[in-house]
Amino acid sequence: MIGYKEPLFLKMFNRIVNKITPFFLIKEYLFYDVFHKKHKSRIKWLNKHISSDTDVIIVGWISTFIELTDLLEIQKRVNASVYIHLVDMSLLTGGCHYSYGCDGYTKECLLCPGAVNTVSQREVRNRFIRDSHAIDVLNAKVFAPIEFVLNQAKKSSKPFSGYIRNDLSIDHDIFRYKDKKSILTEKIIFIGAYNTCDYRKGYLTLSNAISLLSQKLISTNYTVKILVPNIEQFSNLVHSNITLKPYDFANNDKSLAALYQMSDVFVNTSIDDTGPAMPIEALMCGIPVICTNTGVAEELLGNHPEFGRLVEVYDSEHIAEALFEILFSCDSKISPSYRIEELFKKKNKNNLTLAESLRQDLYE
Repeated sequence: MIGYKEPLFLKMFNRIVNKITPFFLIKEYLFYDVFHKKHKSRIKWLNKHISSDTDVIIVGWISTFIELTDLLEIQKRVNASVYIHLVDMSLLTGGCHYSYGCDGYTKECLLCPGAVNTVSQREVRNRFIRDSHAIDVLNAKVFAPIEFVLNQAKKSSKPFSGYIRNDLSIDHDIFRYKDKKSILTEKIIFIGAYNTCDYRKGYLTLSNAISLLSQKLISTNYTVKILVPNIEQFSNLVHSNITLKPYDFANNDKSLAALYQMSDVFVNTSIDDTGPAMPIEALMCGIPVICTNTGVAEELLGNHPEFGRLVEVYDSEHIAEALFEILFSCDSKISPSYRIEELFKKKNKNNLTLAESLRQDLYE
């Protein structure tokens, strides 16, 4: 792995681009890497650090760093196999990291609905075509951590030469079940939204669900605490029977695991997502999850109701019902603990597919 330190003038340039992009794209599609920025200094730096005897290049998060077309210059002197690790949809579309239900990426992003004018639409389409050409020349394969993303890659019009499933790598020694002394009448909810302004995280849906949950609690003696990063930002979640418990930013896996382990349920209300990893981590820590039907949720909960509840996007009412059931119903049959580990042990055999593909490229 190699690391790159951004020159100051490029940092300033990217900040300026961040400011002007809202004039070209609708807010929820706002991704500044839709604009083609080819920085010769980066390619020069990469060529210096990637030796000519390199056999495999694995591309991960390259947004705002380089584009796939930039790899063509490297490929001129390095005859290496190229693998693309999909962490979102940015390399499947004309620039958007998430589709929000749009299927334009299956049609070369023609007439992008996220662009506010024909000039922007043309740039999005051009970005898609540039990527497609690069993928074709590079003979690039993609691998993704969940079936949901891999299926998106297969639907994309971009001509990948192979599609490989590779599961998320989660540290079982850190994200594990830890017994806790819970108070019967007070339960703790851990939420996936870290920023109330992130449209994609469905914060309004969460807020409505918490209000409905509060109404259900009125006739009981139960109270609920919600773990939040900032009390002021999440203050509208407070009700007479629901309070907030602040936590410091979890800047490492151990801190994050501790938050799961002290909670009784994890809630993810994303409108669109590639993973996320948090529901999996929560289950590894032995707490049930409630997830909107996007990303990994269907794969986790569709055939495993014992792990939590799968609800439709925007469905605040069912989220509230699921919260009350999981937190307070004696009849609830949610039991994630060790069973999720067994599930992932079975799924990890998918990693052999990636390993085998790499072995062939390296040694055959």
